[in-house]
Amino acid sequence: VRNTMLVRVVFFCSIFIFGAATECTRGNNATLPGLLKKRILCKYDPKVPPGSSVTLNLFVYIKDLRVLEDENILYVYYTLTRSWKDDYLKFEPQKFGGEDPIRLEYGLWNPGVVALDTKSPALYNEWYMKEFDFRKNRIFIFAKGSVYVQSTRIAAVHCEFDFYLWPFDRQTCRMKIGSAKYSQDEVKIRLSPYGQDIRLQRKDQGRWIVEGINGRNLTDSQKWDLRSRQRQVEVEFRLKRAFDS
Repeated sequence: VRNTMLVRVVFFCSIFIFGAATECTRGNNATLPGLLKKRILCKYDPKVPPGSSVTLNLFVYIKDLRVLEDENILYVYYTLTRSWKDDYLKFEPQKFGGEDPIRLEYGLWNPGVVALDTKSPALYNEWYMKEFDFRKNRIFIFAKGSVYVQSTRIAAVHCEFDFYLWPFDRQTCRMKIGSAKYSQDEVKIRLSPYGQDIRLQRKDQGRWIVEGINGRNLTDSQKWDLRSRQRQVEVEFRLKRAFDS
């Protein structure tokens, strides 16, 4: 009886394992992203980073700004692109119809990069919800394992406005971006070294003109919280009030 039970257990386990392996390669008629998910992401664990120490490059594209002077808040509507390398995701383009890159919408590791120390954004009016899609990630995986994840976001950045020279005043606001999940030993965040890391869609922001926008990688001594183990990026906005306001 024991031998019979053992045979049955081995048999069902074999069916389960074989079925799982078959499921990983099933779907030759699926779309290319579907094939990628089945054949490459089948045993991929999105909770596990692609390495013990991951270098993360950031691209920040500022779409729009809104200044709330009474509340000392600068609303920043921006597209954030995160890029890193994952050798596990390498693939041969000829097996996917020559597609390179391949696009996904979910299923990858999330480094948890957010705008830090910001107030909860409340300006979700109908126009902005139509103009910007806050819900979807656009994920691009290249054949050599490069990953690009792009999403549109909103941040309510706290500023210390000084109106002493009003209406000829100039203001400076700073937004810090870092990982809310990983330490700087695990994820090394930096602005892209390949150029075009900070871009602005338009300089005229109604009652304000953007005189300049700069980004920099922060060292430990430049952070707001010296106890933080996060490596951060800072985006600085320099604003000038329009004379006809």
